[in-house]
Amino acid sequence: MINKIYSKKVIMLFFIFLPIVEFITSITRTYTNINITFGMIYKTAFIVYTLIYLLFINKNDRTYNILVLSLIIIYSVFHIIVTIPTSSFSSITSKFVEISRFISFPIAVLFFYSFGKKQNIPLKTINYVALLYGFVMIVAGITSTAFATYDSIGLEKGQSGWFVSGNELSNLLSVFLPISLYYFTKNNKIVSYVSVFLITFGLSVIGTKTSLVGLLLGTILLIIYNFLSYLISKNIKKMIMLNKLLVFFLIVLIIIPFTPAFKFMKERYFNSVTLVCDDNDCESSEGFGLDKFIYNGREVDLKIQGMLYMKSSSFEKLFGLNDNIKPLIDSGEFNVVEQDFYDILFIYGYVGLIVFFIPLFAIIIEYLNKLRNNLKKNLTYFKTIIAISICLSFGISYIAGHVYLASTVGIITAFILSKLVIDDKNDDENKKIVIYMPKLSVGGMENALLNMLNISSVLKKYNTTLVLGYTTDKKLLELIPNYINVRLLCHTSWGKKGKFEAALNYIGELVYASTIDYSYSICYSYHHKVLSLLSRLASKNTILFMHTDLINSRTKEEIDRLNNNVKFEKFKAVVCVSNAAKKSFDNLYPNYKGKLVVINNYIDGNKIISLSKEGSDEIDINKISFINSSRHFEKAKKISRIIDSTCKLLKEGYNFNVYLVGDGEDTLTYKKMVKEYNIENNVIFLGRHSNPFKYMSRCNYVIISSDFEGYGIVIDEARVLKVPIITTNVADSKEIVTSGFGLVVSNSKEGVYEGMKKALEEKFKCIGNFDYKIFNNNIDSKFEELLDSFMEV
Repeated sequence: MINKIYSKKVIMLFFIFLPIVEFITSITRTYTNINITFGMIYKTAFIVYTLIYLLFINKNDRTYNILVLSLIIIYSVFHIIVTIPTSSFSSITSKFVEISRFISFPIAVLFFYSFGKKQNIPLKTINYVALLYGFVMIVAGITSTAFATYDSIGLEKGQSGWFVSGNELSNLLSVFLPISLYYFTKNNKIVSYVSVFLITFGLSVIGTKTSLVGLLLGTILLIIYNFLSYLISKNIKKMIMLNKLLVFFLIVLIIIPFTPAFKFMKERYFNSVTLVCDDNDCESSEGFGLDKFIYNGREVDLKIQGMLYMKSSSFEKLFGLNDNIKPLIDSGEFNVVEQDFYDILFIYGYVGLIVFFIPLFAIIIEYLNKLRNNLKKNLTYFKTIIAISICLSFGISYIAGHVYLASTVGIITAFILSKLVIDDKNDDENKKIVIYMPKLSVGGMENALLNMLNISSVLKKYNTTLVLGYTTDKKLLELIPNYINVRLLCHTSWGKKGKFEAALNYIGELVYASTIDYSYSICYSYHHKVLSLLSRLASKNTILFMHTDLINSRTKEEIDRLNNNVKFEKFKAVVCVSNAAKKSFDNLYPNYKGKLVVINNYIDGNKIISLSKEGSDEIDINKISFINSSRHFEKAKKISRIIDSTCKLLKEGYNFNVYLVGDGEDTLTYKKMVKEYNIENNVIFLGRHSNPFKYMSRCNYVIISSDFEGYGIVIDEARVLKVPIITTNVADSKEIVTSGFGLVVSNSKEGVYEGMKKALEEKFKCIGNFDYKIFNNNIDSKFEELLDSFMEV
C-alpha cells in the first residue's frame, strides 16, 4: 500500500494536475472572496505528504533529513515568537500561512533528493507541465478571455492566460524553457515542438521583463553549450542540434519587437531612478539609466526595507522583522522587495536565510564535487540544461522574485534541482530501450528473445520495456526477468475477443509511442508491419532484428511486399543474427544507408545444462538416436528430408531412432508420411516442449535439415551439451560447426541422407570446446558498441 502511495506515478500526477489547480485557484481568487484557495490546500497537502515520507518512511539520508527538518521547525517557532505582533487568531493564521510558504522549498528539495534516489521521476514530466500551462494560455488568448498581467494597463501590455500571477507564470516558463529546448533538440517528437511553441508563446505575451530575458538568455546559454560541444566533438548530431537552436533563436529575435514586454520596456524603462533617502523614507527622481530597467523600482523598496532592517533589534536581525514595523502597501498587506534573497533576509532574518538554503547549497556542493571527480560524466547535455534552469531561477529570484517564496515555482524548482545529482534513468542520458515483439510462444525467435532478456548485460544496465502482443502460454511470462518492464496488449486467449483487445491496445501504443521518447527502439520481429511503425515512432534510434536469410526464404515478390510493410530503409540499424543473413540483406539492399551489423543470438548455457539434467524415459538409449528440434514448417525446415532418409537407411539395415521435438502447420503431413513409410516405431513425435534439452542430451546426434535459417540457435544448444551436429549448409553452419563439433552436409535430401549414414557408420563424437560465457560476452560488446554508436560523443 505504501509503495502505491509513494510512487513516481503519484508525483507525476501531482505535477500534471498543478496547472489545472492553479487555473481553478486563479478563477476562485478573481471571482470570489474566499481566502483559503484550492491551490493552498493542494500544495499544503503535498508538503504534508513529503513530510510523512521524510520522517517516517524514507530510510535514505535519515540523519541529514531529520537534522534539517529539526532546524526548520526550531527556527519557525523562534520566528513566530519574535515577529508576531499579537496573539489574535488572524495574526496566528497569517503567520502560519507565511511559514508554510517559507518551508515549501527546502522541504521539497529534501523530498525530491531522497525520493529520487529510490524512484526516478522523469524530467520529461516538466515538459508536459509546461505544455499544459502554454495550452491554457493560448486558449485564453484565442478566446479573448485572458487576464491582464498588469491590471492597471490592460491586455495590450501583456496577458497571463487564466492565471492571476503573471510574474510567477513568467518565472515558471523561463525555468521550463531550457528543458523543453533540450527535448526539442534531442528528438523530432511532435510533443517537443508543440511544447517549445507554447512556452515561447507564453513568454512572448506575458509582458514581463523576466519572460523576455528568460527567453533570450536561456536560448543563448544552450547555443553556447552546443557550439562548444560541436567544436570539441565535430559530431554531426551536435551540428544538427546547434542548427535547430540557431533557427529557433532567429525566430525569437524576429518576434521580440512585436511582444508586449518589448513595447512596455521601451516606453517605461529608458528613465533611471536616483534615490534620495533620509532616516524615514526614500524618494526617486526620473532620468535615463540601467537601474530602473533591471529592478523596475524594486531598488526603492530594497533601500527602504534595508534601512528598517538595520535599525531592528538583534533578535529581529536573526529571526526576521516584527510585523509591526514592516511597511505596508495600499491593500494593507506587507510590502515585499520581490527579490527573493532580500525578502528572505528581511522577513526571516540571517538564521532563516541559512536554514532556507541549506538543502539547495548541499545539492550544489555535491554536484560540484561530482564534477571534480568525473567531469565528463557530470557535464553532459542533460546536466547542463538542469544547471542552466537553476541559474535562471537564481537570476530571476534576485531580480524579480517569486521563485523560492512562490510555492508552485519553488516546488518545481526543487524537483529540477534534484536532477543535478540524481541520474534520470527515464531520460536520454541513462538510455531506455523498448522492444516490440508480436507474441511469446515456444519457437526459435521467441527463445532467442528470452535469452537476450535474461542474459544481456546491456539490457540489465538500461531501463528496458518489452511490448508484447500476446502469449500462447502465460507461464512463459514467468521466464521474463523482473527488471524488464512488460506491457502485454492481449491478456486473454488469442481469439476474437483477444484480437479486439490487442487492436485497441495497439492504437494506444501508437499514441504512446508518439509522445514518449525512448533512447532506442527495437523491432524484434522483422516481418510485423505495426511493430515496425511503433518502433519508428518510439525513437530516432531504431533497430530491426533480421532473423532469416531473405533471399533464400522468400520470392522477389514476397520480399518487396515485406519491405513495403516494414520499410527496412527507415531503420537506423539492421541487426542480422548471422553472416549469411547479412550477406543476403546486403545483396538485396546495397544502398542501405544505416548500420548493418552481425550480432548472434545469446545462448543461455546455464539454463540448458540445468534443464538437460531432468529425467526422461522417452529416449531409447540402447539405439543410436537423432533429434530434430524445430517448428514443423516444411518450406523452411524440410523435415521431410529426415523422414525420407530414415526410411531409406532402415531399409539398408541400420537400426536407429529419430525424435522430432516441436509442432507446426506441417505436423500432420509428417505423421502421414511416417505412417505411409511404416516407420512409426523409429520416428517418434515428442510434440512441443519448453524443455527439449532433456531429450537432446540423451541423443547421439542433433540433426538440422533446413533449407534456410537465420542463424540456427539449435546448433549452439547442441554445442553447449556437447552433442555432435549434422546440419545442412545454411546460415553460418560452415563457420560454426568446426573444430570437432559435427558435420556440415549439402543443402539437399541427399546431403541429409549422407550425413546420417556417416554418423551411423563412424559414430563420430563432439570433441570441440564451446565457452558460451565468452560467446555471450562478445555479443554484449557488439550490442553495446551498436547502441553507443547512436549516441553523442
